[in-house]
Amino acid sequence: MPKDAPPRWDRRMQQRLARGEAAALGELYDRFASLVHSLAHRVLDDEDAADQVTRDVFGHVWENPQSYDPKDGSMRAWMARLTHRRAVHRLRQAEAAALEDGEGTAEELELKVHRAAAVARADYIVTSMPAPLREALELAYFDRHDYRQTASRLSITEDEARRRLRLGLQLLSTANTVPGTGPGSGLDTGTGAQGFGGGL
Repeated sequence: MPKDAPPRWDRRMQQRLARGEAAALGELYDRFASLVHSLAHRVLDDEDAADQVTRDVFGHVWENPQSYDPKDGSMRAWMARLTHRRAVHRLRQAEAAALEDGEGTAEELELKVHRAAAVARADYIVTSMPAPLREALELAYFDRHDYRQTASRLSITEDEARRRLRLGLQLLSTANTVPGTGPGSGLDTGTGAQGFGGGL
């Protein structure tokens, strides 16, 4: 997946966190807390669990700022990836506990986890895709703009608007490809363009 060049802010933020600047953590929280919480909530569908994942993610960032490598993309994408992993892991733990209590079957557990993983992956893909593609998708599917209106809002040609939407949807369609799914797996994640944000 193409990546935006990591902005200078990301590098400075990592350096400040590495120096143990509490103010840097506060600034990071102000910028990304709503993103982290919403991604976690999409997977877990539980406010308290999403709150805990949010705390875990920012705790990890505070304790391990060196684990972010600007060469791998933006800090926004890195935090979305951390959230994705932790939320899916927490869901798997919760579902395993429910299974031990006799609630549901192993097959139902796996299906629920795979569907949640696909939703999380779709959110992560949109979060980490290049800003021009993300902006076009948000205008088209959240604000219900057609490609002509999208082109006008972004001050680009209609052909460029169609290209960005096509590429964005192609990237988003890979959300259905999660471990254990695909031909022969018997699992249909039911995610992708139709699943993202409830609006695609």
